[in-house]
Amino acid sequence: MTDRSQSRRTFATLFICVLTLLICLALLFTRFGAFIVFDVLADIGAPDRQEMTYLDAPVIVPQTLKNPSEIPVPKHIEQISGLFRKDDKLFLSTDQSEVFVIDETGQTRGGNVFPFTPLLIRQGRLEAITWTGLAFGLVGEFGSMLRVSERFERLENLHLPSQIAELEYSGLSSGPDKFFFTTDGTAKITALVRSTGEVRSFDLDFDAFAKPGQNPQMLRWSGIAYNNGLIYMSAQDYPIVVVADANSGRLVTVLGMEGTIPFSDVAVSDAQLYVPRDHNYFDPRPPILVFELKAVSRNIDGLDVSGSL
Repeated sequence: MTDRSQSRRTFATLFICVLTLLICLALLFTRFGAFIVFDVLADIGAPDRQEMTYLDAPVIVPQTLKNPSEIPVPKHIEQISGLFRKDDKLFLSTDQSEVFVIDETGQTRGGNVFPFTPLLIRQGRLEAITWTGLAFGLVGEFGSMLRVSERFERLENLHLPSQIAELEYSGLSSGPDKFFFTTDGTAKITALVRSTGEVRSFDLDFDAFAKPGQNPQMLRWSGIAYNNGLIYMSAQDYPIVVVADANSGRLVTVLGMEGTIPFSDVAVSDAQLYVPRDHNYFDPRPPILVFELKAVSRNIDGLDVSGSL
């Protein structure tokens, strides 16, 4: 009986070890494992952002965008984290550190830019994508920018200045001479001058749009886009896009969207605004929404700002 009991304990121990190993491998290397760790745990105790409307935002929304067209997202592209439009194509980064391009016919190409890294470790390493003129720049939570060719070949890591290297990024865009970043947990915008490496950080000026008794500085950004001297920030918790002058940070307008859930990024090109929507692993793939923008010119406290709205 003693030998038999010992054998049973040995078998049970071995079984538990093998099962633990399989679970660890599933969490590390499978999309289902990444979903369990990041999506389910992140949702515990979190507010339901899908219930928020632009009316709940702490800023006045003078303009609403309606009747968007839709770009379907193929099923194999999951959880878009970054979006950029170039030459009638949409370039996407995902939470799984993949990069894809969608053309006008719906065809896609792309794949994982960290091919030998477990999926769980890749999660969140690419939060945004932009075009620098010669290559794509991608940024995540790893203290550097990754340069990728138009064929999605990894070129090099560009280490960021020490004062911003430890930030957790949520958005990236490229202006004529600067990179613009949004970061988790703050309403600030950070700019990096490409030629000198100088870092500039500024708060947005919400004075003309702040609701009485509310603090717009509590807004958090999921993405940013530069276009024609303006920066567009998609809010993390509300279906709004805040538009500001790229040099001064003075707000130009706030755009609200009806009946949409929060966005993971924003892109602007040719008087069109593109927003990919958040979703979890088991959710249907929501399409990318495309809104038409109208030209406006506003004067706020003596600041003359024109842009492609």
